[in-house]
Amino acid sequence: MEKLLSLALLGGLALAQEVWVAQALPRPQGAFGPEGYPGLPAYAVRLTHTYPPEEARFPGLFQVAYDGEALYLLARFSQAAPPKAQRDAEDPEWWRDDTLEVFLRTDPWDDEAPDLHLAVNPKGVRFRRYTAPLDYEARTGLLPQGWWAELRLPFGGPLPKPRPGTLWQLKVGRGHPEAREYTLWPMGGDFHSPGNYSYLAFLELPQDPEALAQAVRAREAEMPPIPSRLQGLRRWALYYGGDGSALERLRGFDLVVLAREAPLALVRGLGEAGVRTAAYLPLGLLPEGEARAKGLAPASLGPNPYVPGTLLMDPAHPAWRAWVRREAERLWALGFRGFFLDGLDQADLRLEAIPDLASLVRELRQAHPEAVLLQHRGFRVLRRTAPFLDAVVYSGLSLDPTGKPYPADPSPVWPFQRRGLVALSLDVAQDHKGAAFARRRAQELGFLPYVAVGHLASPEGLGL
Repeated sequence: MEKLLSLALLGGLALAQEVWVAQALPRPQGAFGPEGYPGLPAYAVRLTHTYPPEEARFPGLFQVAYDGEALYLLARFSQAAPPKAQRDAEDPEWWRDDTLEVFLRTDPWDDEAPDLHLAVNPKGVRFRRYTAPLDYEARTGLLPQGWWAELRLPFGGPLPKPRPGTLWQLKVGRGHPEAREYTLWPMGGDFHSPGNYSYLAFLELPQDPEALAQAVRAREAEMPPIPSRLQGLRRWALYYGGDGSALERLRGFDLVVLAREAPLALVRGLGEAGVRTAAYLPLGLLPEGEARAKGLAPASLGPNPYVPGTLLMDPAHPAWRAWVRREAERLWALGFRGFFLDGLDQADLRLEAIPDLASLVRELRQAHPEAVLLQHRGFRVLRRTAPFLDAVVYSGLSLDPTGKPYPADPSPVWPFQRRGLVALSLDVAQDHKGAAFARRRAQELGFLPYVAVGHLASPEGLGL
């Protein structure tokens, strides 16, 4: 079993280096339906959202074409049961229908370029909750065992008209909840990962796929490196307890993340021992009691569905932004020399928050150029924040909240690892067997792990 797991992980590392390029070619004349575009290449949607990805029982395929006015994507999906299409355009749980999902980036080399996400069901309903507000057309229909859809995305606005040779980035997903299958081209994995896109090339004539992939690899190699103050880091830990006796155990690490309320003796003792300390600093959430006590409730967006008892904070609100700046100054004055930035997963619920969350990170870097900045998850924001960070922390990489093995998709950090960003993993195990599994898996995937045993506030659980 361990040998099979290791082989799967090594296969994942190969996926991290792979490049796929779909070819968008001139759309043939005529009206087309489920038979597709004659003569154009087709691409298989067959790998699941699990990690490592598996072959789907109900695969699909798609083709891409364009003309002077629009981009076209036609997909066919197989399934045994009748397609499910019950949700309306504003339904927040639209993903419970069968869906075609398309993800686009019109400029792969611009970290500020948005991710455009489109989703339709077999009745042609274009979902608007959590997807891009683009004006596009959808035609759909049933197959003997499945369904098909064609999207027409007009050029203009968020979709600039491409010239031959233009490269975009693309993912194509299929949701099949009845079969509990969610499949994604090109490499499977998390639908919302920023790291598992491939490319879409606008061409006048078909080209050799490997030659296209080689040209893309050359462009990727030109991306600027991400310098990190943590290159060469050997060991790190996260400790949210207040027991000063943890000092002796924590001296064995190079970097330690502490709670904002950590005893000053612990902060200063670690500093005197040459250990870098980073303070927890929330950018998108705050305990409800603290928010009300500090007069920050008006800057709240409401309850945080991820963490009971906390509020989502509006990263655009002047009062919240001012508090973040003041809190960072206070923690720096106490002796912390870095910040563990939390709450950026707010972008999973509110895509419009991405620019403001990213600008908070940029402002912290400008205000504290010598600080170590660690971003906790927040993968949807990572493209914009990576140049200002020293590391990204992937919590729950290998274990679920109960400590059971849960091999999460590592692809969200792959593009930034390749450019030099340090990747850390954080897991909490219930026993030493689970800790060994999480530590070994993280190392095989290229992460520097920290695995606590028990919980993050116990000195006895420090993963030495």
